[in-house]
Amino acid sequence: MSSDTCDLYRHLYATSMRGEAEVRRMAGMNVHQCGPVWVAYSKERGWGFVSYSPEQALKINESDIQAVIEFLAGVGDIDSFEWKTWASDPALPLAELGFVRGEEEVVMMGDIDVLADYPIPAGVEVRQVLTEEELVAASHTRSAVFGLNAKRTRQFIDRNVGDIEGAGLFAAWADGAVVGTGRMEKSAADGVVGLFSGAVVEKYRGRGIYRALLAARAHKACSWGMQFAYSECSPYSAPILQRAGFVPIEHTTPAELRL
Repeated sequence: MSSDTCDLYRHLYATSMRGEAEVRRMAGMNVHQCGPVWVAYSKERGWGFVSYSPEQALKINESDIQAVIEFLAGVGDIDSFEWKTWASDPALPLAELGFVRGEEEVVMMGDIDVLADYPIPAGVEVRQVLTEEELVAASHTRSAVFGLNAKRTRQFIDRNVGDIEGAGLFAAWADGAVVGTGRMEKSAADGVVGLFSGAVVEKYRGRGIYRALLAARAHKACSWGMQFAYSECSPYSAPILQRAGFVPIEHTTPAELRL
């Protein structure tokens, strides 16, 4: 991978997948600019999210963080919110203000077509979720893997039932049940898709189902004319994408504050 290609990936990510571009693609969320940062929030979900561009990151100070806390507390019915951080940005005094940091993820990016070659394991069917019945089944599997409660599951279903195809949700079926899921979204950058929420039930891991879900989404993305994909990966999924030729371009860590 040339340095020019890596620089292109970093530029695309920084300019089209952070800040306003990131919060605008969040379905069912209100969006508000609070000083140098962008805030997405939903009273129905009881949750908020903060993102900002690399340039905006240079302007954030403690008073800006306090302003976001006060704004979301004033909205009402917001139980908690995530302040997203990136390793390339200046450090912020989030811990001092009560935020709890989550697990670091690595941002991987590469050519989408290389993922389309992964085979589908025997006895597994992978396809896009297109009916309400499939949406409900896939949502329950997704929640089981990620440890989400019944309220969060219902919210995910309700957000997407009006446009199931637009949700970009894919699922893997084996032994008559959904055993894995993954989402895909077009980004604000031309030719780039985001791959999110890859999840496989524990007893079915190690069989190539995660890779098959990547392949199914890659085929769909290629049919749209997409060229690149990015994903914010756990330690489990990052090596799979790296073996496919994806490269790490950034690291990101969530910081959560309960209100």
